[in-house]
Amino acid sequence: MKKIFQYLPKKITIKKGIKPKNEEDYYHIGHYLISRGFITVLLILFGIFALYYLLITGLPFFLGEYKNGVRIYSHDSFALKFVSDTVKIKAESGYIAYYGEVKNGMANGRGTLYTKDGEIRYEGMFQDNEYSDIGILYNENSVYQGEFEKNEYEGEGILYDLNGCKEYEGEFHNGAKSGKGMLYDQNQVVFTGNFQKDKIIYQDFLGKTAKQIRELYTGKQIIYYDETNFIVDMTDISALYAGTAKEDRLEEEVFAERIFIIDSECLLAGKRVCSIEEIREQTGGFSFEGNSRITMQEAVALKRGLETKGAFVDALEVTGYEKETILSLYMAEYNGIQYVFYSYDRQGGFVMYSMEK
Repeated sequence: MKKIFQYLPKKITIKKGIKPKNEEDYYHIGHYLISRGFITVLLILFGIFALYYLLITGLPFFLGEYKNGVRIYSHDSFALKFVSDTVKIKAESGYIAYYGEVKNGMANGRGTLYTKDGEIRYEGMFQDNEYSDIGILYNENSVYQGEFEKNEYEGEGILYDLNGCKEYEGEFHNGAKSGKGMLYDQNQVVFTGNFQKDKIIYQDFLGKTAKQIRELYTGKQIIYYDETNFIVDMTDISALYAGTAKEDRLEEEVFAERIFIIDSECLLAGKRVCSIEEIREQTGGFSFEGNSRITMQEAVALKRGLETKGAFVDALEVTGYEKETILSLYMAEYNGIQYVFYSYDRQGGFVMYSMEK
């Protein structure tokens, strides 16, 4: 009450209101005389309490709009800052952008966010106007269902394509596939393994046998071979693993000595790099950089003029390739792995890279 009385005019006191000095200080109501000062104090108190009540309840006196029993606010409404209820909020251009729970004017609890076209952008839980806990986010090319933290994918979740088919299921961190997860193609699992910043941790293939790799990669594969070499194209993850075929070694005992990744971006020390200069800086320099004629394994990876024969479409003998193709190579060792980056020219980027221990 002290806070209320501090806003009253200093010249109006309770004492003066109750004990007026002359008849002009009274209102005549029937046989009664009511102090004008007393009435003024009551009106001021009533106004203060009415204003406070309207602010905390958000009555349509401040909004001017109800629909189906739900109050509708503009996004910049002053009264909205005092509301804790289920409401609708208009965007600057006038469309309903949010329908759900708010607390102190911010989206808190369950709600739905809409686009300008009236389509759902996000539905689920909010915390202080941010996606939080569990929800569904409808992106331009995909749909994410799972856990959020501060508007980012965080925790367990599933990515779907626009046809409703699974693309990925597993762990996320800072909005990217990170941790253990599974890749899908047409709702069929093609890879189960580790991810970081949306990239497969490809070095996990190195040193594994063909049998062990088939436990990680279950998608389509094509085996290319000649007299001494073999290379397996794991088409669903844009990677190939290679080794040396030996007569005294069973197929399931063939080891992946090297892996090729068909990507113009590489993950080094948790950083995604896409230029030769970035790689030079990240690795501390190259042990070799220059030009070289393409090898059989590189030709298969880059699909450079392959000539093959074989009775099966998933096992082909390489009988020829563009042996005169010149590649620019950049070799660097990092964290015990030998990297080679390939380009057709020396313009600063690369089209593929390989790893081996």
